Amino acid sequence: MITQLRRRPLAEDIDLPDTVPPLLRRLYAHGGVKGAQELERSLSGLL
Repeated sequence: MITQLRRRPLAEDIDLPDTVPPLLRRLYAHGGVKGAQELERSLSGLL
């Protein structure tokens, strides 16, 4: 079976704090995250 890769559209209006590293900003943007309120940062969300 051949794996198909899809390019996701990049969110232009991403609203994240300046403390988020550039690589994470790009990863979040490619994942469709538009703002910090969409991120799950609690311990239970990381496990």
